[in-house]
Amino acid sequence: MQDPYRLALQKALGEPENRVLFFIDVVVGTLLHRMGMTGEPMVDADVAALVEMVLAHFADGADPA
Repeated sequence: MQDPYRLALQKALGEPENRVLFFIDVVVGTLLHRMGMTGEPMVDADVAALVEMVLAHFADGADPA
């Protein structure tokens, strides 16, 4: 189900599968957590801040291992 998104992100970010899967977990998990805790979706500013925060770790080549 997530393969089309994973493959597109791998291509766009130039990252290996394990890092892209972690990226997906972080972003989707954050969105689901917010919805579950407040019952409200994240506002646009929160989504933009989340994406900026996560992408910064990919752009600088940081290796979480």
